[in-house]
Amino acid sequence: PWTITDGRAGNVRQAVALATAVRLGAHRPLVLTPRAPWRWLAPRWLPGAANGYGEAFATLAAEVPELAIGCGRQAAGALRELRRRGTKVVQILDPRLSPRHWDLLVVPEHDRLRGSNVLTLLGSLN
Repeated sequence: PWTITDGRAGNVRQAVALATAVRLGAHRPLVLTPRAPWRWLAPRWLPGAANGYGEAFATLAAEVPELAIGCGRQAAGALRELRRRGTKVVQILDPRLSPRHWDLLVVPEHDRLRGSNVLTLLGSLN
């Protein structure tokens, strides 16, 4: 699976931990380089999102991976674009939007987000 983050250590750690735990092969990390307005408005979807998160993401979006795991708001926006293209997506941390935009969300129990596709955890993935 692909892991997609903003490059912040805590977000990278959690995405890599989940990708490793599901043991679907080696994970391939991608650090987003979003530009305005995607950087400001993520995880809201905007037209042109495939090109809004950087060149590496645009290449990935053209390939349509089978599974992508993301952590953080920037990743949540990028995952929404991948899901529109047919990728199964797992978002770690509350994106502060309806869970319907992702296949699975993994959030800390103290967040109030709940739904049929929301898995709550005590602590963080590592």
